[in-house]
Amino acid sequence: MSTRLHVAVAPFVGVLGLILIVGYLAGRVATPYLAVSPVPVTAISHEETAVPVVRFDRIINGELLGSIRGEARVFLGEELLGVGSGSFRVSAKQLLENIVTVSVPPGMQFVASKRGTYYYPVSSSEGNAIVPENRIYFSDASAAEARGYKARP
Repeated sequence: MSTRLHVAVAPFVGVLGLILIVGYLAGRVATPYLAVSPVPVTAISHEETAVPVVRFDRIINGELLGSIRGEARVFLGEELLGVGSGSFRVSAKQLLENIVTVSVPPGMQFVASKRGTYYYPVSSSEGNAIVPENRIYFSDASAAEARGYKARP
């Protein structure tokens, strides 16, 4: 009886294998033709967009030059550069200033540069001009003089 079972199953397995092979090959051949084509990318320039665009072009002779496309309000600090479309030209002084804030350790009255020979009061213009990385602080003048620094004449 087992011989009859093998004889009856063999054609079924053969047909099933043939169907699988033909299906696989048909899928490999048809896939490139059925593939969805990619959506073309559309480049949007700043003139075509509905979003307001602010463009800073350059700084010339201390003036900031730029343009606005669309309805926008543009501020530089407290100064209104422009409303709506158009170009603008304003002083770039606010952008060109380098504001450095340095916190002085509590109780320190004098400051000197690591590379200098003089010490200054921490609130003086000379003391404020010292680069933060080069600052050395002293609680009194005698401490600065003990490290070899001199009072500015």
